[in-house]
Amino acid sequence: MNLSKNIILLYFSCAIIEIIGEFLSIDTLVYIFKPSLMPLLFIAYYPIYKVHKLNFSKHILLSIVFSFFGDVSLMLIRYNEGLFIAGLASFLIAHLLYIISFYKNIKPLNLELLKRNYIFIIIFIAFYISLLFILWYSLNEMLIPVVVYGAVITLMGIFATLRKINKESYVLVLIGALLFICSDSIIAFNKFIFNSDLFYAQAYIMILYVLAQYFIIRGLSKT
Repeated sequence: MNLSKNIILLYFSCAIIEIIGEFLSIDTLVYIFKPSLMPLLFIAYYPIYKVHKLNFSKHILLSIVFSFFGDVSLMLIRYNEGLFIAGLASFLIAHLLYIISFYKNIKPLNLELLKRNYIFIIIFIAFYISLLFILWYSLNEMLIPVVVYGAVITLMGIFATLRKINKESYVLVLIGALLFICSDSIIAFNKFIFNSDLFYAQAYIMILYVLAQYFIIRGLSKT
């Protein structure tokens, strides 16, 4: 069963307007259209959940819900820096829920499966360690939250490579996971290295994020 084409078209239309708002610093566009993105994905995926009721469908819907809370928290961070932690926590839970969803397509997880995918696993871990090395002295009191969050999203990427599923679903979800990691990496660089002043960072973050969520949800809908 496919995602609703009309809802996905609306999703990308809202995303484009939101990203234009980011590029042109038009806050009104961002505040109106950014909170609409995850509800639209929720609506697009919900009929699939109702028809198939796969054992991981609830986790997917919950991940979208927590992503929504993360979006809103990070959108309002300029008014309250404490919302960065709230956003981080929301996306942490969203990633954990995606990991559970991916794991449902992996079982049983065994040594042979890990051996077959060791190159991907090494790449993800190497990227995580490299990113921490670059950020380490800029994190200060955020060290532990960022280390934990980075470990979880790295695990999300690894689990995306381990899924035993049809090729279309596998590729779509893996692309989404990679884009999500890239989006979150730019967030980290922008906040901790460039003091939230990286050129057009938020716009590029949203481009990657919008595509990441779409590819993951579309891939999971093909399961």
